[in-house]
Amino acid sequence: MTTVKSRQESLLMAHLLRRAGFGATPPEMDKALAVGYDVILDELLNPDHPDVIPYDLIRRFHMDQSELRGSGGPHWMYWLVMTDTPLREKMCLFWHRLFATGSTKLIQSRVVTNQIDMFRKHGMGTFDNLLIELSKDPAMLMWLDNQDNHATNINENYGRELLELFTLGEGTYDEATVKAAARTLTGYGVNDLHNLSFQIKPWHQDRGWKTLFGNYGNYDGDDLVDLILEQPTAGRFLTHKFWKNYISEINLDESELAVISATFRASDFDLTVLYRSMLTTPAFWAQENRATVIKSPTDLVVGTIRTTGVLPTDWQTLPDKLTMLGQDLFGPPNVAGWPGGAAWITS
Repeated sequence: MTTVKSRQESLLMAHLLRRAGFGATPPEMDKALAVGYDVILDELLNPDHPDVIPYDLIRRFHMDQSELRGSGGPHWMYWLVMTDTPLREKMCLFWHRLFATGSTKLIQSRVVTNQIDMFRKHGMGTFDNLLIELSKDPAMLMWLDNQDNHATNINENYGRELLELFTLGEGTYDEATVKAAARTLTGYGVNDLHNLSFQIKPWHQDRGWKTLFGNYGNYDGDDLVDLILEQPTAGRFLTHKFWKNYISEINLDESELAVISATFRASDFDLTVLYRSMLTTPAFWAQENRATVIKSPTDLVVGTIRTTGVLPTDWQTLPDKLTMLGQDLFGPPNVAGWPGGAAWITS
């Protein structure tokens, strides 16, 4: 007979594998329960380590990605369904929503696919390094017009959104800071003749001294990231985003958020520390926070496939199905990404 304790352990493990991934099949659940919560959490947080769970599901699909590389949505669907590093892949989805870019403006979906690769590589490192890579990412630079940001003709789009939507939030800076931030990013562009790769164009750079958050110096884009993360709201802003993604969209515990934010900041913005804090705080498995995160269409569809082990024969059309459900994977509605939450629940 199943004991109360084993039922509770099963519920907790299922909750972890849903929130920190896309669910698990019954055999995978059995294997996870056999090794325990802490071991599975370590596996999720260290995606380059050998699997504890063999992820039989993905090995059964035998999907062929050889012709998918330039196909955008289907290529990423391959990764989402087949991944044996579910937390890393789910974080790619999180970063793509936070740092929204779309092929609707960029024309070539491969630059967005390359950006997802960048999230895969750097999205579980440190926040400062991720932001530096983001400021050199061709998809982002093209999406927010930074290739048009020149010393003689400042374009503030990326500099403004880096402050407002990506790191600090509204009301934490003034317009002079936006202008100075944009000046540090002049000349950060894309080489149209070399596979749309990142290129610093010295002839477009503003090499004058700039004032940022009370500091005065000859700053560039890397310096800008360092100065942003010195601001008191930097860690708190991202911590709130993580809380709504992992714990609850409606129940915010400000005192616990402050503790997690301080721990994140003390770790020099180590993202793995932030992930672990979110997945081990009592609020993560508190009953009042269950069913308070509304799944995105991508999370819902991928989770259903991985949990049931049933792959539709027309799986390459799944991105079209997601679009019908309101989430075109490579076509966010605007720079703020998909609103999420209750906005997913429509007719």
